[in-house]
Amino acid sequence: MFTITATAQKYGVSNNALRYYESVGLIGPIMRDQNGIRQFSASDQEMVNRIVHLRQLGASIKEIQQYSFRPEEVTLERTVALKKFLLRLNGDLEAQEARIKIEKQYLKAKIEHLDGDILSMKSHKTTQMG
Repeated sequence: MFTITATAQKYGVSNNALRYYESVGLIGPIMRDQNGIRQFSASDQEMVNRIVHLRQLGASIKEIQQYSFRPEEVTLERTVALKKFLLRLNGDLEAQEARIKIEKQYLKAKIEHLDGDILSMKSHKTTQMG
């Protein structure tokens, strides 16, 4: 069992985010110890991990709610819908990768241009001093 702070730190989210995920039913209900402190189980942490990954991929809370279901709620229709959702996220990620590749090429060209400018300036400075 893990505290809310340990869980938040492990997954790089705030304590408030975890409380929110619980309040909207994405996780939990989270067990509490005798002092009322949330205690996250391994399965709770697995769900937090899934939420964090989906959020990083651009999924909204509403989408995560729609496509997160317990094993007993699995149906063919839900599984097909989940696959389509994940394929869409994958397509979005591939498009983002393509944009990043273009931006990296731009930066590389700009850096190479600046390298040339620096060499030229150093060369010019050397000839002026000599």
